[in-house]
Amino acid sequence: MDGEAAEIVGILPAGFRFLDRRYEAIRQGPSLSSRTAEANQRFRYLTVLGRLRPGVSGEQAGEQLGGVARRLGEIFPKTDAERTVVITPLDEVLRGPSRAWIWVAMVAVCSLLLIAFLNVARLLLWRNLARRGEIAVRGDIFR
Repeated sequence: MDGEAAEIVGILPAGFRFLDRRYEAIRQGPSLSSRTAEANQRFRYLTVLGRLRPGVSGEQAGEQLGGVARRLGEIFPKTDAERTVVITPLDEVLRGPSRAWIWVAMVAVCSLLLIAFLNVARLLLWRNLARRGEIAVRGDIFR
């Protein structure tokens, strides 16, 4: 894979897309504890996309990954002593910042629709009130 031997840990369904990129396989990267000091300096952060096993909560995964971060702090005290792990649901990553604006837009659209419906109802009511005499005359003719 990419000219290197790699351990494949998962094959994704055909056409799998994430953030407008296509992916075909998941490969296992080098062990975090086997990094060199030079690699540790180059990569200041690590973003991981993962799927929790059924029955595992986000808190449990956070505790386990926190243990990994602590071990890295022990191995690389100069650079990783202050490192932490933050677990964020994918939904919050993709829509979190815009969620409040979506609600504001939805309330604005609903308000506009309500005003439009009320205006149409008012126009129909006034038209029928103006034709009240005509409707009364027609009603007497058909009796």
